[in-house]
Amino acid sequence: MSDKQTGMVRSDFLVYWTGKKIHRCHETIRPEHRREYLERLLDILREGLWMRRSREKICVPMVPQTGGAFLGHEWPITCFTEIKLSQVHRHTKRYGCLGFGFSREFVIRRFGAPVQYVAETDRDIISYHSYKLFEVLRFLNRLVRSEMQDPGTNFTLKDYLEASPLSSFLKELGYDKNAETPWGIFEALGSSIATNILFLKKMSECRDPHDFQNLDESEWRIPMIRSGLPPDVDPPVKRLTDEEKDRYRDKYGDTPEALIQFGQADLKILILPDDETRKEALKCQDIKNWLFKEPGKLPIITTVKECLQF
Repeated sequence: MSDKQTGMVRSDFLVYWTGKKIHRCHETIRPEHRREYLERLLDILREGLWMRRSREKICVPMVPQTGGAFLGHEWPITCFTEIKLSQVHRHTKRYGCLGFGFSREFVIRRFGAPVQYVAETDRDIISYHSYKLFEVLRFLNRLVRSEMQDPGTNFTLKDYLEASPLSSFLKELGYDKNAETPWGIFEALGSSIATNILFLKKMSECRDPHDFQNLDESEWRIPMIRSGLPPDVDPPVKRLTDEEKDRYRDKYGDTPEALIQFGQADLKILILPDDETRKEALKCQDIKNWLFKEPGKLPIITTVKECLQF
């Protein structure tokens, strides 16, 4: 069944929004704002989408002895919304008025997926069990490191792991019972759990009563990870040097950790703050050269106001 038949509010595009530090979308756009938008647009077309560190943490109230543990893993991600373009008004005010739309396949090929929204209450079993497993692996990492560094201890856990059905999987992660630091396997497994944690997001800013503010975003994320698969499987992500980060910081007062590069055929829709910004963008030769590289693959070029009329 189509989205129209089911009454769902999904868009045909996953949109990456930026520009909230340039100007607030409900305010008048001044000429200096347009210049900044065009600079950001050209930078992203040339270099890629920003991957910034996620600082979101999920509270796990089901861990009473800690007063509610916090489940989170700070790591670079890129976020997209899947809502219909006619519903973008609140999201542009929250994230910015410059949008880059891609297909779901573009995001999936780069290990992206929809986030899983969690209640962040005492009924939130998803966060709770993720937290438990992550803490167990952290404990085992400390335990095995401590035990195996004691020459007088007859510790057999590594022999058990070698003989267990997990053996082949553990070896793929780099486990070797004869390694000098075999406890690193638990750190590797913890990283695998942490990757899943990156896709958890609280559905409400207010837990009681729920406001479901975040749930309405239908967010997708791409994390900056090395998959553990053959190198040619991993998508093209440009990790920035300290010098490159400094350049972004000097220019924008902020910096990405890495960039997701894309080509003209990948960009399906470009959303600009207003019609005047679009006119100026199409007068910029560098932007035109990128957008019209292959005229048959030109993305839809629209504005926030026009999206609201879709």
